[in-house]
Amino acid sequence: MRKVLGTKLALAGAVGLVAALAAGSAGAAVCSSCHTMHNSQNGTTFPGALAAPQQKLLLNTCIGCHTGTNTSASLTSAQPEVMGDVLPTYSTPAVDGNTLAGGNFWWSTVAGSENTGHNVAELGVTDPNFANPLIPPGGSALGAQLTCAGTNGCHGDRTVADSMTAMQGAHHAPHNIVTDTLIDGLTVGTSFRYLLGVTGREDGRWEFDNDDTLHNIYKGVDRTGSTDLTNADPSTINSLCGQCHGAFHRQSDAYGIVDNSNNNIIAKTAVAGTLWIRHPTDYDMPLLATTEYAGYNAYRIETPVGTATPAGTIDVGAADSRIVLCVSCHRAHGSPYADALRWDYSLMETGNPAAADVGTGCFACHTAKD
Repeated sequence: MRKVLGTKLALAGAVGLVAALAAGSAGAAVCSSCHTMHNSQNGTTFPGALAAPQQKLLLNTCIGCHTGTNTSASLTSAQPEVMGDVLPTYSTPAVDGNTLAGGNFWWSTVAGSENTGHNVAELGVTDPNFANPLIPPGGSALGAQLTCAGTNGCHGDRTVADSMTAMQGAHHAPHNIVTDTLIDGLTVGTSFRYLLGVTGREDGRWEFDNDDTLHNIYKGVDRTGSTDLTNADPSTINSLCGQCHGAFHRQSDAYGIVDNSNNNIIAKTAVAGTLWIRHPTDYDMPLLATTEYAGYNAYRIETPVGTATPAGTIDVGAADSRIVLCVSCHRAHGSPYADALRWDYSLMETGNPAAADVGTGCFACHTAKD
């Protein structure tokens, strides 16, 4: 299993792609940086290409192209790396690292901590925790291992089974210089991070700078209680996550509801004798100064929140702009911590102002419990 991954990493390093367009640059790009017409040169495989021809005349796979180490310089000329070729450095409020907004697959794959990230098939590693029928936490059977894109994936057109076909043409749309109208969700290329249908605004450097003022702006929706029992607005990042992890997002009698219709203190309301048993998403943290969330008074890149109206900035002091997201707590690709959490949950300790967790992790939002 590790041999397969090692081969992929070696090939990825040999490719050394510097395709501006694949990276999301608004500038021009050389076609041969990503594609090869015949995969042959002087009687051998085209330099940098995988030995076996790839779909869409591509030189490499999703993981092969996005394996490496992010640097400030590389993000101006090459693709973002989501699979480290060496141990990634993890960003915290006090430490700048080379981990991007979505995290990194390194910890779940090379480190062998399978529960620290999504285990996509393209990594060449079978997830031992999910035997057939491959049931994701809080979800139903996938039928096959998770992939980067397609029917069993996150990116691209999720009505298309094959990852490469599901992403066809997407990388031809520039994404590191965007306008509010570009990320409209109408096509894969004009969807937030190529997640079809999802809208928002993207940081052109994928949050590499670890700066609370330079970040993605995620679309959220402030659900209002018992009349909203679905996966809510399909243009939100939460709705996408809920397509596999439905029990963590869906409301029903089985899971209870939260009444936030008056933008007041969130009241846990019993339904058929139950309460919320999952962390509620797509709800706006109330603005009242008397709530436990009052301390979240400035956007935190470590603990992002969503807004109902993505724009050039996000004002967490405005209504519907402190919406709880799945990615408020988790990294989409992976992190060093269990369940792909953004921080070490086991170190969160309430009521201890001398602890190292003050103002971070859970307590970035639940400030009254710190």
